[in-house]
Amino acid sequence: MKKLLAFSAIVLCTMATATGCGERGGEKVDSTKAQLRVATFDGGVGDQWLKNAAKIFEEKCAERDDFQDGRVGVQIHITADRSCTGDVLETSDLNKDVYFTESVDYYALTNLHKLADITDILTAPNADDGGKTILSKIDGNLLNYMNRDGKYYAVPFYDCFYGLVYDKDLFSEKSFYMTNEGTFTKNPADFGTGPNGVAGDWDDGLPKTYDQFYRMMTVMVQKQVVPFTYSAGNATWYTARALNSFWSDDEGYEDVNLNYTFNGTAHHLVKSINADGVAELEEPTTITRQNGYLLRKQAGLYNALSFARTITKDSKNYQPYSSNYDVQDAFINSKYMGGSTKPIAMMFEGTWWENEAAPSFDNARNMGAESFNYGFMPIPKSSEDKIGDATLMNLNESYGFINANCENMKLAKEFFAFLHSDAQLREFTKETNMTRGLTYTFDTADFDKISTYAQDLINIRQSGHAKVVYPCSGLDFFVDNSATFSNKTWPWGTKNYTDSPIIKFIDDKNLTAEAYFNDHASLIGEAEWLRMVNR
Repeated sequence: MKKLLAFSAIVLCTMATATGCGERGGEKVDSTKAQLRVATFDGGVGDQWLKNAAKIFEEKCAERDDFQDGRVGVQIHITADRSCTGDVLETSDLNKDVYFTESVDYYALTNLHKLADITDILTAPNADDGGKTILSKIDGNLLNYMNRDGKYYAVPFYDCFYGLVYDKDLFSEKSFYMTNEGTFTKNPADFGTGPNGVAGDWDDGLPKTYDQFYRMMTVMVQKQVVPFTYSAGNATWYTARALNSFWSDDEGYEDVNLNYTFNGTAHHLVKSINADGVAELEEPTTITRQNGYLLRKQAGLYNALSFARTITKDSKNYQPYSSNYDVQDAFINSKYMGGSTKPIAMMFEGTWWENEAAPSFDNARNMGAESFNYGFMPIPKSSEDKIGDATLMNLNESYGFINANCENMKLAKEFFAFLHSDAQLREFTKETNMTRGLTYTFDTADFDKISTYAQDLINIRQSGHAKVVYPCSGLDFFVDNSATFSNKTWPWGTKNYTDSPIIKFIDDKNLTAEAYFNDHASLIGEAEWLRMVNR
């Protein structure tokens, strides 16, 4: 598998369009068949899922002669390119027919007229899906954002949830799971309900609250286990985006979405921080376009910062590594090394990590991710009264779309629709151990074909006890001030501190969550806000 996160603006390699016999990207072109060129970001998702789908589609269309005059059958060329990111594509000519990528500014690309209108295939009933449409599989809030005068130009690509990955085998071996009484166990029959409060669900046995999480970390240190690892070099922002998950979960679905609608009632704005470090709240406040800056005082932000401050106070709680690849390797291999190397219980990562870590899996046991036992750590709640459904934030702005200047639009649309049938969405998950950002059913009978980590992602999606927030908005001032509303600056930007709050807390043990929160809340005042929104 290829490795993720090469975000430098590398010039896209061009491919000449073949009109006769020849080669394209090292692959021989069969000029007797209709041609389609598909590009994907060469990262943690990989390209094998596309190659698998292309082969099935080519076989399905082997006798088709209606895609290109005088040609029978289809030939699909897959290009995996590390520079195939939305920000690069904004300033580059699109020389492929179909794209799957990330870091996409949907409004910028549609304003540049680079994306084809695919409303027809999104709204067409699919007989293979029982008459469902692709549009019906897309979250309603995201659809509102993607709707441009009644037309749609893309489909969400992969689910991107940042957070903590945990070692299920290590949790069992060392008895880190928890009972309802708050004691520790390895016996699944004794597991208590997890943060969602539902017995018998995927999160059973994991800490329900911050306080339980802190106690679990204390036990880990006592048992000579490092609670967590993180990248202190090339991917420090992983930890910042993981905190977005803590913010969204604590704030709740309706209130966190105010940051993208600026229309509704805020229920958790901080009035003050008391002597015990607990946020005292304002009365419910109506949020409009004119006072949206008040959302920088949401209690979910403060509670996430308090969590980050607490877990970083003791250096025994963590082990830094220079890169995300080193983090993955240490997390997977540390428990096999012995000697003075302590096993690591958790790491900060994104949901694509198992594809990216393929070399580390090979080094550990010469086996793939499906042979290991890892899980997605559910977000613990800041207090007992918040135990209940989860709210996750889907990041990375990941989309699939068709080039507006596609050479063979009929073929591109048919292949694109094929990729978004439930059957192919399931195949994507089986190949990548990831989920797509759409609603589709996944039979638990197929769980033996995916990793335990992917099983957790499916359970989150299908449990009925989790909602997903997409941090995007079509409001004019939001679009015009994208830097201000980025997933880094809006939740964690301050006047005096840079980078991830977790990294800052590790570097400065005297910095308090309250000080960071106040500096963050004061970054944008009323006057500056009004200049921005009324411009």
